[in-house]
Amino acid sequence: MPRRGHPRFSETLDLDTFLACRHAVVRHEGRSQEIAERAVAEAGLVRHVALHTPHYVSLPFHIASSDLISIVPRNLATSFEKVMDLQIAAPPIAIPDIPLKQHWAKRSATDPAVAWLTSLVEELFLGRDPT
Repeated sequence: MPRRGHPRFSETLDLDTFLACRHAVVRHEGRSQEIAERAVAEAGLVRHVALHTPHYVSLPFHIASSDLISIVPRNLATSFEKVMDLQIAAPPIAIPDIPLKQHWAKRSATDPAVAWLTSLVEELFLGRDPT
């Protein structure tokens, strides 16, 4: 995810451009970033990481005000793009999907409120229509 008008970015992000850019990386114990970082390492790629931040909240501000780029979960990138001058680009390497698992007590399985909440979580995190 780069800012709009990034000097090295056009409509797509090729591998050479991806590796030539300076990167911002979220360093926390979150599953999504761990998966993305593992995919980069398994591809044998070395990036210039210019910034580590402990959370996603500050990330769009760093990206919008610099030439940094970052790998961000798509639903989060979509939210950032709506409120800041950022654009979404698919990374030039495959990033595995993040499995979403929801758990609740067996006695609550037929509770309409639990059904509503689980469908809301699916809609928010997987982009699925709750109907």
